[in-house]
Amino acid sequence: MSFPQHRNTQVQLAAHVWRALRSPFALPPCSFACHTCKFEKIDIDILGCLLCGNIHACSDGDCQQISESDDGTVCLLTGVVIRHKKFVEDEYNDTQILCDMPFSTRIFDEESGHEQIHEALSHVLLSDITKKLHDRQAVITMEKWFSKLKNSACIAHTACTLMAEAVKSKKIIAYNSEVRRQLINQCTNIIYTAVKTLVHNFGMPLKLGELSNVAVGMIYLMRSGIYFEGLVILPKFMILNEFLPTENSLPLYFDIKSKFVTESEV
Repeated sequence: MSFPQHRNTQVQLAAHVWRALRSPFALPPCSFACHTCKFEKIDIDILGCLLCGNIHACSDGDCQQISESDDGTVCLLTGVVIRHKKFVEDEYNDTQILCDMPFSTRIFDEESGHEQIHEALSHVLLSDITKKLHDRQAVITMEKWFSKLKNSACIAHTACTLMAEAVKSKKIIAYNSEVRRQLINQCTNIIYTAVKTLVHNFGMPLKLGELSNVAVGMIYLMRSGIYFEGLVILPKFMILNEFLPTENSLPLYFDIKSKFVTESEV
């Protein structure tokens, strides 16, 4: 059933029920042109005359009493907009499309940008907070293995086996500051080049103070890497899965909202 047919059926059903409740009428239905109808609302856009039973259903072209407003054509009987305007002709034009961002919103200082990215990555990879979180996670991991050890019959054999499995699965990794420092320097150069390209070549808006958050979001993306049509946008560093703090620890310990990571993924 098409929309006009559905609309006609809806109006006819509403009119039939309403007339059954309000009849008899003082005047015949054909007399609506000889008097002023006294309408009662049946639905939001359907009215019925209490004198003759005439039905008024709003539709574009059928409403006789109309008024033009900024938003469109309005039926004066029901107040329903029967025709919307695509372009509003007033001083507050909200239909304009901004096809280019003002240059003032693209704030990227190349001289200090590299340093800001380096500081942001150092904060999450090589700070005192990172070291404490790493040590705490190592303790939790060891407690889990010792818990398994207590429930084992052969203590010596099981201890060696569990420790070997822990090291092999990389669940216990030493905190190596030098490796982390080299990783930070390498990731800083990669992210700096990516941000510079996005801002200057693709017009990515970058407001003042957002560079650090963008850098953190990008380094979390480098856990899996970003590739497009065979091109490497951000390389994949598997070691970041072990070195980076968990995302849910960012707001609590680093004052960084997790949404910056998810927004970067989008």
